[in-house]
Amino acid sequence: MPDVLLCSESGVFSFLELKVTKSRVGKLDLSPHQCAWLSRHSKGPAFIVVRDGSLAISVYTAADAVDLRMDGLAAVEALGVFEEPHDWEAFFRLTSPVGSVYRISPIHPQESEYEL
Repeated sequence: MPDVLLCSESGVFSFLELKVTKSRVGKLDLSPHQCAWLSRHSKGPAFIVVRDGSLAISVYTAADAVDLRMDGLAAVEALGVFEEPHDWEAFFRLTSPVGSVYRISPIHPQESEYEL
């Protein structure tokens, strides 16, 4: 089970696995159990949230768990990267979908193209 369970105002749940790393390129310290859980739940709103040494927050889909563990952060494109000061409204729009249909595309927080 991931670290955080979110519930949107419309009652849609999403899951966040939280990780901290010193760089933006190294392998992520996900256990085999965490990779299995995230992979199994990757069709729903489940995310891996990584804070790096610069305090930037990157959001990845749960489907990226194995690649993040085996190949590292540089091998996977983040759905969104939030630099300081963090735009928490954009972060929660990305990680806590408000509709019942879930579809996500890579986004850049500066843009307002959230496909949820």
